[in-house]
Amino acid sequence: MDRSDCKILLLNPPAAAIGGLLQEAGFPVEVLETDIPSQLPAGIVARVAAAAPRIVMVGRADATSAHPAIAELIRLIKAALPAVAIVYSGAFPAYHWRS
Repeated sequence: MDRSDCKILLLNPPAAAIGGLLQEAGFPVEVLETDIPSQLPAGIVARVAAAAPRIVMVGRADATSAHPAIAELIRLIKAALPAVAIVYSGAFPAYHWRS
């Protein structure tokens, strides 16, 4: 796979340093800030679709309280962009992977 053809979109990664590492490895990375209380999920999904990524990475450093909102957002993104790969990281998927 040619890395320059694999555009990656990170959602709300201010606490995640992975964006810099991906850029250093030659991946085109864009950051979409979604942790704004007034944003509705439909608006976030529209912005994700407009970015046209092949991979969407979502991560949270805080505990499981954000999981329901993230899970719903992932469901909506996947419905709008069925071919996109979604990577979900953080406390909830790491500690609750069985569920």
